[in-house]
Amino acid sequence: MKARGPNASLTILPVMIAGRPFDQASAILGVCLEKNGLQTIEIGKTPFKAGIKAELPVLSAALAEFLKTNAVATDYALYTEFNGGSLDEMRAVLVSKAGDLVWTDHQTTQDPAFQKLGSPRDPMMLIGFVVERLSPQLSLNEETAKQRKHTLEDAFNAGRGLPPQSEFSQRMPARVKALKDLQGKTTLLVLGVRIDRAVNVTNATDLAKRISQTRLFQSVVPARHPVLLEAKVTGGDQSKYLWALAREFQAYVKKNPPDADYVLYADYLFNRQHWQQGGVQLIVCDRQGDWVIADLANSDHADYQRIQPISAEGCDALLVERLAGRLR
Repeated sequence: MKARGPNASLTILPVMIAGRPFDQASAILGVCLEKNGLQTIEIGKTPFKAGIKAELPVLSAALAEFLKTNAVATDYALYTEFNGGSLDEMRAVLVSKAGDLVWTDHQTTQDPAFQKLGSPRDPMMLIGFVVERLSPQLSLNEETAKQRKHTLEDAFNAGRGLPPQSEFSQRMPARVKALKDLQGKTTLLVLGVRIDRAVNVTNATDLAKRISQTRLFQSVVPARHPVLLEAKVTGGDQSKYLWALAREFQAYVKKNPPDADYVLYADYLFNRQHWQQGGVQLIVCDRQGDWVIADLANSDHADYQRIQPISAEGCDALLVERLAGRLR
């Protein structure tokens, strides 16, 4: 398997979390391995249910039997499970398509590598841990990552309403560069600031004043009648939420071309008692409706942690800082 390296093909069986299969975890695991350079990845649909917890040799034998009736077309198949209410155990088994055991890993809170993850642990953290430990077995490294594909990632993003990778890596950076090259010479319309699914003129006016002070644009004006977008948060996926807003905003701009070079929409979620519970969404389009910036911030980001926004004014400050960071 190491000799085949990134050319080895792999099926990722549904990841089991506390005894239940999670398709999104399987897809994220696949995307992470693809980012490291693995070229051919399939996401299995039929869960392998190990049943009563068994020692790894018994688990591996049961997996081989499973593949006899649930054959995979790839060279290898990977089964991963995260166990316990606090996700205090990780078990992974990789076999050939014929069911021959190739690699196993078992980590608990008694193991130093697992201890370094700290507590609490979440599925994303454990997926990264599995990728870190499996990648050397597949000869994946910085060099293979440079030759990576985007097949799985684009499909995963499309399912969440995100645009293809080329939009992030090529088109939007080119539009940002064009805006930076004209810094201080373009006009910006603040179309709306949505807070708790409502907008008003005051919020848009305040944000326009703050952006004007950066001198990133020749002029910044708020819309006389701010627009209320309808996108909703679903499943706690902030990226999916951002791009639902971005698509709705783009459609509006294309249908209603602004009297400005660029147009901005802001969306704030915050909790006045708990600053960690919130997020800031920022979208900028050009007058044709093409995306220039689509950005989000939450408690995982250093600037969010520093500002700790619990009001519209705090969110304004964070947005302006992030916008300036993109354009300077």
